[in-house]
Order: sequence, then C-alpha cells, then structure tokens
Amino acid sequence: MNEFYKGLGLRFGLLYSENLVMKYLALIIFLPFVAISQDYVDIDLSDILEEKKTTTIIDKTKGEAFKGLPEVIFLMDEDYPPYMYVDKEKKIRGLYPSMIKEISFRAGIKPKFEALRWDKAVEEAKKGNKGLIGVYKSKMRENFFEFSEPFYDEIMRIYVLKGKGFPYEQISDLRFKTIGWKKGFSYGSRMDKARKLNYFKVIEKKSLEELFDDLAAGKTNCLVIDEISALRVQLKHKSAQKAKHLELPLAEIPVYVVFSKHSKQKKMIEKVNKALLELQLEQGFSKMINSFIRDAIH
Repeated sequence: MNEFYKGLGLRFGLLYSENLVMKYLALIIFLPFVAISQDYVDIDLSDILEEKKTTTIIDKTKGEAFKGLPEVIFLMDEDYPPYMYVDKEKKIRGLYPSMIKEISFRAGIKPKFEALRWDKAVEEAKKGNKGLIGVYKSKMRENFFEFSEPFYDEIMRIYVLKGKGFPYEQISDLRFKTIGWKKGFSYGSRMDKARKLNYFKVIEKKSLEELFDDLAAGKTNCLVIDEISALRVQLKHKSAQKAKHLELPLAEIPVYVVFSKHSKQKKMIEKVNKALLELQLEQGFSKMINSFIRDAIH
C-alpha cells in the first residue's frame, strides 16, 4: 500500500508523503460526489483547513529572497482560479505563481507576473522574452515555444447536465457534440486536431461560469475543464450545480513553463528544470499543494 501512496505523491510532483497523499486522495474521491449535496457542509475537513502552515524559504526571507537577482517576466492567465488568477484586490494568486516563485528562487531569477486573458497571454509570449506559465503542450505550440519539464498535472473531465450524460470512452464519442471550451485553451493535441477537423462544434467562453451557464441553458452538450476548477465553481455557481462529470477522465494534462523559441531561452529552461527537480526531491511543493486544496474548497 505504501508503494501506491508513493506513486500518487510523485504524480503531484512531490516526494512520498503518506499524510499529504491521503488527504488529497480523500478530497479527490469524495468531493466530486458531495460538492453539490446539501450535506456538504457536514463533511469534516478540519484536518486540512486547520493544518499548521509550514514555512518556505521565500517566506523566511520576507521578500528579500530575490534581492539582486535578474528579473524575468512570466505571463499568466488572469482568470483560471484556483491555479492562477487576479483577486478582487488586483493581487496575483494561485498555485502556479506560488510554484514559479519557488522554482525561480532555485533558478537564481526574480519572477514578475503579468496577468492577461489567456489567449492574449499566449500571443504576447510568442513575441519576446517573457515566459508563460501553466501551459498545455500541443504540436502547434511546440512550433512556437521551448517547454520546461512538467511541474503539475491537471485531470481534465467532461461535464454534462445531470440526466443528459452519454457513453464516453474515447474522443470519437464526442463526434457531432457541441462542446463548451474556454477561450484560448488547448486540451491536448488529439482534442485540438479533432476540433480542427470539425469533429465537433465548439462554443468558446472567457469564464468557467459562462461555460456552465451555456450547459444549463442547453446551448452545449458538454464542457471540458479540470476537476478542481470545476469543483470550485460548483460550490458557488447555481448553474454549475446542475452538472456532473462523466466517469472516465478526458485526460491527465501536464502543465509547463514555456519561452518563445525566438527568445533563445534554452538556458533558462535548463535552470527551471534543475530547480524543479530539486524541489521535487526535497518535497518543496508540499505547502503549496495544501494551500491549493484549502483554496479550492472555499
């Protein structure tokens, strides 16, 4: 059993931690079934919510960690909570910026984040020396970008209205469907290719709330999004509470840091990869994963 926990821990970019993995496993198993239940508030998650926060090397230095280091700008999505977003106070938030801060410290650079609508962030990253975080790999994007090693995996799900599901085992089962798709997103090479071949119809929206609204209104047959982001929306948005995901995931999609090939930043990618490996070996992402879980269920 310990080997199972170890493998699951590494799946999230962590070294083996049975306590953390058990918490995450419990969250993933139970919340999709109870997120829209009236009994949800009775679930005891106090061990996660009240867990004592550990201190990272960046916290210890209180902002001095990056003093004197060269600045590198990282573009990000302004509205993809809880992974990366701008809050009501215009502050950068999310799991991915937190991860990039830790990676940057190890890589000897000072990160500065610029948040844009995702499609604009992708186009901006193609032009110059700015990095882009939280990127899915596709053949089209490989023409423009140098990719780091993956630093996280998102589990992509197909969401349908309750009572209006359909059999799904492979992408061919989506033929002739109308799919809600977040504007500017890629869901992997196979989905991108199927879309290009008009295998299904796509309706794009800027926000997850709009995607669930379209689904509830019957404008789409389904939508594609990762399960943690969907859970967060379902806890707060009424139309999202009418939806459930199909049993089989669409995919587990790794996310990357990228730089434009025109910027000739291969050495920067190498630094990022080295820092990422160090953090994985030292279990350096544990605090951020725990904070991410707490944020996702609020």
